[in-house]
Amino acid sequence: DAPSIQDWSDRQQIEDGQVHGLPDLDQDHPQVAAWLHQIAARWQALPGLRGYRVDAVRHVPNAFLQDLGAAVRSRDPAAWWLGEDFTGDVA
Repeated sequence: DAPSIQDWSDRQQIEDGQVHGLPDLDQDHPQVAAWLHQIAARWQALPGLRGYRVDAVRHVPNAFLQDLGAAVRSRDPAAWWLGEDFTGDVA
């Protein structure tokens, strides 16, 4: 397990650290990234789906988001993204 985030301004900790002990997916792992791409393509094939909500967007590696975003836009250039962001103190 990765250590918990201590410095909420440190990009490395934000992407790689644990958020208050919550479980996480490792988008740097090729099988995880491939599964996320596959599931996004399946969702995108559903009628009426126009966009995605990305949970804890600051904690997802930018390279993965850019890659996934390009794949989504290649299927639907009008698809939109909504990123949920949390900045530290659970209290």
